[in-house]
Amino acid sequence: MLGETKKQSSLTRSAFSAGGRAKRKLHLSVSNMRLLVVAALLAQWASAVAQPREVVREWDFSKGLQGWSPNATAHVRQVADGIEVSTDGMDPQLLSPPLDLEPHDGDILEVCIAASRAGEIQWFWATDTAGPYGGLSQEQSRTDTAIRSAGYVSVRTRTFWATKKIIIRLRFDLPEGAPGVYRIASIRVVRGPAGFPAVWRREYRLPVAPPRIDVATAAPSEAHPVSSDYTVAMWYFAAWEREYTWDGWQQVAERSPWRIPLLYDSTDAEERFSGIQFYRSSNRRAIDWHVHWMREHAVNLMLWDWYPQTRPDGSFDPTFFGNRALEVAFLGKDRLGGPPVRTNRFAGTMPFAVMWTNHRPSNKLGIGLAEYLVDQFLKQPNYYRIDGKPLLPLWSARDLVEGAGGEAQARAALEHLRAYARSRGLPGVYVAAVNGITTRAQAANLGIDGLMGYNVLTSGGATTEYRRVGERIVEDRVEDFASQTMPGHEQRWAQAAAEFGRDYLLPTCPMQNWEPTYRPTGYVIANHTPEGYADMLRKAKAFVSDHGLRQFVSIEAWNEWLEGSYVEPSTQWGLTYLEVIRDVFGKR
Repeated sequence: MLGETKKQSSLTRSAFSAGGRAKRKLHLSVSNMRLLVVAALLAQWASAVAQPREVVREWDFSKGLQGWSPNATAHVRQVADGIEVSTDGMDPQLLSPPLDLEPHDGDILEVCIAASRAGEIQWFWATDTAGPYGGLSQEQSRTDTAIRSAGYVSVRTRTFWATKKIIIRLRFDLPEGAPGVYRIASIRVVRGPAGFPAVWRREYRLPVAPPRIDVATAAPSEAHPVSSDYTVAMWYFAAWEREYTWDGWQQVAERSPWRIPLLYDSTDAEERFSGIQFYRSSNRRAIDWHVHWMREHAVNLMLWDWYPQTRPDGSFDPTFFGNRALEVAFLGKDRLGGPPVRTNRFAGTMPFAVMWTNHRPSNKLGIGLAEYLVDQFLKQPNYYRIDGKPLLPLWSARDLVEGAGGEAQARAALEHLRAYARSRGLPGVYVAAVNGITTRAQAANLGIDGLMGYNVLTSGGATTEYRRVGERIVEDRVEDFASQTMPGHEQRWAQAAAEFGRDYLLPTCPMQNWEPTYRPTGYVIANHTPEGYADMLRKAKAFVSDHGLRQFVSIEAWNEWLEGSYVEPSTQWGLTYLEVIRDVFGKR
C-alpha cells in the first residue's frame, strides 16, 4: 500500500482515578443521547450503502482480466468463476485499464471476493499521472476489510471521491502482512445514494485532572526503580519540537485539547498554543521526568524513533530536528549531528536502542549512515543487545529494498553495517524488521535476524466510518478493544511466533485514535481502558512463556499524542496505564 500506515464509545465506561483504583459508571447524558442518534443515522446510512442504485462499470473476471494487470507480488491464474490471486503479503496490487469515469457523490467500489484470510483491502484512484505513483496517492484512497470466507462476499466501499475530475485509473490492493489466496469474481463501480454521516468520538477523561508539573521549577525526586524479569520496551517518538508543525503540539491543542501531558515548561514561550503550555522533547528536564516514570513502572528499555535524512549529493544528513531529543537531551551532546560522546548521562540507569525509521521519504541510504549509527549510538555503554549484538529495529524491510534499489543492494547495505560494526569492536548487529516481512525466508534473503512489531491494527477486524474535515472526507478504521484488538493481537502473535520463534519480539498496543490527525485514513481503538490493557499484558506475558520466546514485550507508545497512543502521564489518564504495566511486569 502507498505509505505506511497504524465503534462508538460505550454508553457506560469505567472512569479511573489518578491512582487507577476507583471505578464508577458514567450516566446516560445529552452527549450519549447524541451518540444514539448518530448510531441510528449510521445504521440507516449503512443500509442505504448496501443497496446501490445502478451499475456504472463492471468487470466479470470469469471472462479474463479484461485489462486489469497484477504487480509482481500478485500471482494470477484463471479459474472457472473468476481469477485466483496468490500473494506473499508484500503489497499485492491489481491495476485497472485506462478509464474515463465521471465521479458522483454516492459512488461505491464493489469487489466480489473469497479470501483465505481477513485483512485490509485498499482502493486508489487517479485523476492524472503526476507524482511517483502515476497519479495515485493516499489522499485519493479508501480502505475496507475483506473477511475470511470460502464463498464469495461482496465488499462495498463508499468512495467519497472528493473530486470532480474524471477518474482515469483505479488500483485495488489486496491484504498485506501475510501470504493469502483470493478468488475474485468481479469488480464493479455502482451508484448509491449521496450523503454521509459526520462522526466524532468522545474520549474518556478523568473526573478530576491531576495537577500539571512545570519542568522549569520541579525535578523528579529520587527514583525507586521497579525491576522486572522481562525487557519491557517503550517506543518513544521524540519530534515534539518547535519545527514540528504538521502534527505537533499546535495540532494537539487545536484538535484534542483534552490530551495534555502532565509536563510543561513555563519558560518556553514558543511551546504555547491556544492558551496551553507544552514542552519540547529536547528539554533535558522533560527527559529526566520520562526516564524517572519509566524506571518506577518497570519499563527498562527506550526504543527511539530515529529518522535519517539524505542530502542532494547522496550523503547522510543527521540534522533532522526530530532526532534532537535523543542526541542532545538523552545522550547529552552539545548539538544535533555533532561528534559522538564516549558515554551518556543515562548509561547506568536506562538502556536504549534506536529504530532506523526508514519510511518514505527517509528510505534512501545516505553515504555515511551506517558509520553514524555505529559510532553515535551502537557503541554507547547502555545500548541494548540481543545475543551480545546491538539491536537495530528497522521500520520497513520493504522500504529498505526500495531505497537501496533492490534486494541484493539492501542485503549489501546491512552487510556493510555489520562489517563496520565489527571493525569498531562490536560483534555485529542484530537487525529486527518492524514491517515488510512475514517469513523466515524473506528475512534470510535480506540478512534480517528477527521480527518486531509497532502496533497491530485492524488484524481482528474493523468498521469503516467517515467524517467531513473542511472540504475533505476522511475515513476511520474503528475496532473494539475487547472483541477485535485483543483477538487480533493474539492471532498476529501466533502467526509470527510460529514463523520466527525466539526471534520474534512481541508487541502490544494500549490505545489508538487518529481522528485529530485529519489524515485520509485513520485508526481508532474504541472502548480501551487500563484494565483492558492489563489483560492484554497478562496474555502477552503468558504467550511469551508458553511459546518459549525471549522475555521481551514492547509497548506502542510513550508519546504519540495526536495519534492517540500514549502512556506518558497526562491530564486525561493520569498514571493509570503506567501503573498496570508495573503491576503486570514489576517484581515485588
